[in-house]
Amino acid sequence: MQRDNEQTTAVFPGDTIGILGASGVCKELTLNAKRMGFRVITYVTTENNDISQLADFTIVDRLDNVEHLQQFAERCKIILFDPRLMDTRLYAFLNKYTELPQGSEVLEMSQDRVLEKAVIAGMGIDVVPYVTVVSLDDIYENIREVGFPAQLLPTWGSPNNGLILKSRSDIPQANRLLDRGSYILQSQMTDGMEIVASVVKDMNGHQNIYPMVENVYNDGRLTESIVPARCSDTMQNTIVNLVDQIASQLTFLGTISIKFLINKNRIFVKEVQPGLQHEQNIFNLATNVNVYEETLRSVCGMSLADIKLETPAVMFDVLSDQMSDIRTQWLIKSNWNFYLNAFLMNKKEEKTKIGYVLVSGENTDQILEQIDNTSVL
Repeated sequence: MQRDNEQTTAVFPGDTIGILGASGVCKELTLNAKRMGFRVITYVTTENNDISQLADFTIVDRLDNVEHLQQFAERCKIILFDPRLMDTRLYAFLNKYTELPQGSEVLEMSQDRVLEKAVIAGMGIDVVPYVTVVSLDDIYENIREVGFPAQLLPTWGSPNNGLILKSRSDIPQANRLLDRGSYILQSQMTDGMEIVASVVKDMNGHQNIYPMVENVYNDGRLTESIVPARCSDTMQNTIVNLVDQIASQLTFLGTISIKFLINKNRIFVKEVQPGLQHEQNIFNLATNVNVYEETLRSVCGMSLADIKLETPAVMFDVLSDQMSDIRTQWLIKSNWNFYLNAFLMNKKEEKTKIGYVLVSGENTDQILEQIDNTSVL
C-alpha cells in the first residue's frame, strides 16, 4: 500500500484509469481520458446514467459493496473520484488496492468546514467571517458580528443542507437544522465579488493557475461565470500569490479550486474545493487546454501544459424550462457554443439542469450585453 498521495509510477496510454461517479464532470473526464488513449472503468451507483456508454467497462453498485469496490480498484492503475461521493473511509479502502493521486487532505478539509477555516487562517490568510453555532441563541447573539444575509452551513456534509438567513425573521427556521448538530454561520458578503481560482499541481510540485473566474449570483443561484474576472490587476496578483501559498502547503495532485470574496478591497477565502467542478467547463472555450486534460496530465506524470487565455468567455447553465429560448439562439448565434445533454432532456422534472452555454466575444462587457439582450436569462 502506498501512503496517501505518494504516486510512484507514471500512467501511459493503454493503462486503465478508474473514475468513481457519473456526474457531468466525470463524463467530461471520461471523454478526455479516452481521447488521450487511456482505458476507463467507471463505478456508478445507478444504471440510470449516460457515462457507462463512454467507458470500456462499468460497475454499478452501492458504495458499501466492498467486494465490487475491491475489484474496481484492482483493475485500475489510478482512480479519480467525484468528491461528493467520497469520504475518508471509502478513500482508505480503495487506497489499499490502488493509487488515488488526488489525495485525501483537501477532501477532508472540504468536508469539515471548521477544519478548513482553521487551516487557511493558520496560514495567515483571512477567511469569510463566521462563528460556530449549536442553538438559536447562538445565532441571535452572533448575527450582528456576521451580518445579513448570512449562510448557515453544517460543519460536516453537504452545503445543500444549509439555510440562507436574510433577516432576523428567518432565524427561527434554523431550529430544525440545529437539531442535527453544529453549524457554522458565515457572512454572504453579497455586495462583494466572488472570484474562483483553479490550480493544478503535478508530481514535481509545479503549479499552474487558470485565469480567474468571476461568479455572478441572482437570489443565491449562480447565473454566470465570467473569464477574465472583472477585478483589478492588483487584486488578481494578490489572489495568485494567495493561491500559490495555499496550494503549496496542501498535499494533492490534479486540480483544486479556491473561492475568494473581494469586499471593500479586502480578500477573504470562502472555501477550498477538491477535484473538478462544473464551473471549470468555461475553460473548454476560454483557454488553450481544458481543465480535464491538464488534470490528467498531472495525475499521469506528464508535464503540465502552459495555460493561455484564448478568448474572453461567459458561461451559463441551461435549465429545461429555458429550451424554447435556447432554440431561438441556437439558430442565430454564431459565437454561442452549446453543451446540452440529451439524456437529461428526457427527464420530466421542471428546472432540470440540462447543459450549459459558452459564449465568446471581444470582451466580457460585449458578451454580457449580448446575453442580456436575449430572454434566455
